[in-house]
Amino acid sequence: MTNYRLLSLFVAAFAVAPLAVANARADTIYVSTISAAGIARIGPGGAVYPVLPTDTGGPFTVDPNANLYVVDWSDTNILQVAPDGTAALYGANCSGYDLVFDGRGNLYSAGINTNVVYKITPAGTVSPFAGGIVNPAVLAVDASGNLYASDEDDSTVRVFSAAGSLVRTFDSGMTFPGGLAVDASGNVYVDDGIATINKITSAGTVTTLASGLDGPMGLAFGSNGDLFVAEFGGDIAGNGAISEITPTGAVSTFATGLTKPQYIAIQTPEPSSLALLSLGTFALLARRRRR
Repeated sequence: MTNYRLLSLFVAAFAVAPLAVANARADTIYVSTISAAGIARIGPGGAVYPVLPTDTGGPFTVDPNANLYVVDWSDTNILQVAPDGTAALYGANCSGYDLVFDGRGNLYSAGINTNVVYKITPAGTVSPFAGGIVNPAVLAVDASGNLYASDEDDSTVRVFSAAGSLVRTFDSGMTFPGGLAVDASGNVYVDDGIATINKITSAGTVTTLASGLDGPMGLAFGSNGDLFVAEFGGDIAGNGAISEITPTGAVSTFATGLTKPQYIAIQTPEPSSLALLSLGTFALLARRRRR
């Protein structure tokens, strides 16, 4: 039985080791770290904030109203934690290896163990949204409300309309994707969790955007159009970083000093508390264990 009040107590800040930030930005960047079992936050101008801990062992996201959505892997429920710390059940039995909101306030959950993507409406109604996807571990939503879901069985990405109809399927070239993102032009970006990020155009052309990365896990676009990448780090200590990649593929280091960063999300401008669009915490770690 989940103690929701106990979970609420974990929504409080505590210290994290300082990060080295190479470039100041107007965006606020969030990144999950295994070491602190929570989310580090880098604000505009490079200010580093304390970690927000999450003690449930699952992924999470935040809506524009600063409500936190946390997956409780002990019972596959999704909890909503309000800004004042009040926790309540939001969606029952909907797994949750990745969470993402669309522009209408619907929350989508990747049911990697059920091969189904679930939809949770703003009223909290849970229903299967899309099926036929083997291990839909990472999700993304574009500006038109189309949902993108990776299929680990055949290295494809499936695209569903806002109504849940399958629009298209294309080859991502990645067997175990760790992150998925869509830019303003509809190009899709997916990483292999090892060293490479591919770009897939709307016509289905696959090219390598960047390689030589150290365990890319999560992808998110900044307001400047650059792609930010959480690099898990391949050494024993898990020394990771956040890299910034321009549309032409030029790679630079944005921040260092993170231990095993996994997922990343970007909010602009600086929110009053939290505004996290999509983060999953331990999904990729679980997939690594299955390999």
